[in-house]
Amino acid sequence: MKQSVRGSRQHPTTTIALDDANPPLNFRQSDKTYAGISVDYLHLIAAKAGLKIEFSGSTWDAALTKAMQHQVDGIMSASYKEERRVALDFTDPYCEMPEAIVTRKDFPNVTHLRDFAHQRIPVA
Repeated sequence: MKQSVRGSRQHPTTTIALDDANPPLNFRQSDKTYAGISVDYLHLIAAKAGLKIEFSGSTWDAALTKAMQHQVDGIMSASYKEERRVALDFTDPYCEMPEAIVTRKDFPNVTHLRDFAHQRIPVA
């Protein structure tokens, strides 16, 4: 018989830690609810699997500490780092967000963020 992935009596709710100030991945809205790409993705998984999800929002450092100490069932948006493997298992990435910095053709070659020291930087 196939085992159900739905919540059980021992684990009726799955608690997920997240950085509540990390848009567009995850953030707390003015009405105190959570939103973002990661939150939407997890809501979709929960609906399809019949899971009940509870979010535990905090700073990134606090969220990671909760996950590393197994105070929650999982964490959103944690990138793979070998030192985290002692306490966490990782899925394949579900969202990759490449970052880019665009400069004028006559701007000197940029190899570090410090190359922008004392420069005016617009953000769109």
